[in-house]
Amino acid sequence: MPTDTSLCRPLIETVPAEQTRADAVVLSPQRLAAADTDTLCTIGLTNAKAATLHTVSQAVATGRVDLDALRGVPTEEAEATLVALPGIGP
Repeated sequence: MPTDTSLCRPLIETVPAEQTRADAVVLSPQRLAAADTDTLCTIGLTNAKAATLHTVSQAVATGRVDLDALRGVPTEEAEATLVALPGIGP
């Protein structure tokens, strides 16, 4: 399945990846959280999208939001956890 790399490629060039495989590049929440919103805007994100990406990355990086744990909870609980983050809507 083809993927749109118009956003991925500049993001990877701006925020260094932790792991690279032949078929994938992994950007950890910690790396994304370390990038400020101004840096994220340089890849074409709006201020609002950059702020949301930064906020969500920080929440995951610090353990405030555990994405693995959310897989095992009811949908409503997972949704409530995520929409409590600034920039995430229902």
